[in-house]
Amino acid sequence: MNIRIVQREDIDKIKWNSCVHYAEKGNPFGYLWFLDNISKDWIGIVEDDYHSVMPVFKAKNFWGKIKFESPKLLPFFQLYSVNVLSFKRVKAFMNLAQQEVAGIDIKNAFIGFINPEQEQIKQSNHSIDILNIGSRYTTLLNDFSEELKNIEHNIELDKYTLNSLKIEETAEFMARENKLKDKEKFSLMRLFYNAQQRQLGQVFALQDSDKTILALDFIFFSHGKMISFLPTSTKKGKAINAEGIIFTRLLKRFAGQALKFYKHPKSTLKDDFSKKKTSMTLYNLKQ
Repeated sequence: MNIRIVQREDIDKIKWNSCVHYAEKGNPFGYLWFLDNISKDWIGIVEDDYHSVMPVFKAKNFWGKIKFESPKLLPFFQLYSVNVLSFKRVKAFMNLAQQEVAGIDIKNAFIGFINPEQEQIKQSNHSIDILNIGSRYTTLLNDFSEELKNIEHNIELDKYTLNSLKIEETAEFMARENKLKDKEKFSLMRLFYNAQQRQLGQVFALQDSDKTILALDFIFFSHGKMISFLPTSTKKGKAINAEGIIFTRLLKRFAGQALKFYKHPKSTLKDDFSKKKTSMTLYNLKQ
């Protein structure tokens, strides 16, 4: 296994994106167009002829030293590989990354350490919920929590409509409700435009009869996954469980397709939203 640091300007675009595309546990957040829009200072770690790739995002810590930190707009951190993500491979990549920085602070990583204390890394584990939506909607509905079943059967909620929305309006809403900086708002706009142009995502907004936005999300469709990017609700939206309404209507629209729904780590959907959900471990890594 030959791994090496590659500066961003020297990365082979086709080979990097191909690795992300064919990675066993791939997602759209490893493509160069995505990475370039969420970070202006990152390098790559590459194995052999781009058989495995991992971005290393650089940021300054309190003392001005360079640390490896996952950007705020990155939903999940991933090492992408067409090979098995063995502990040996993960450790080799992270060890090389640690040689380039003074510390690490990675959120929602799909990679972890068997004995983090031996690596002098603090590792906290949590999970992400996943639901296979390949069944008919009525079948999926039977396994919903009572809260979601009530949403489906509550005719009072018919006054709310699920619509598409302009990218600018979407980014403005997300930035306002999540208290994001202007540069993050413009990053969202670029991300969403790029995703739409590549037919990898779409905005879904819940609005009332006055067209007021109660909640919205940008859903990425890639690698057989349907990924919630940043579910965002207003105070009124939270009161009526607007995210739950969006979720049930999305599943009604896409049920039966070979897709797995990935719930966002900060989703307001309750943990018992479906009896058939599965979970995958996510790791927060800090040194």
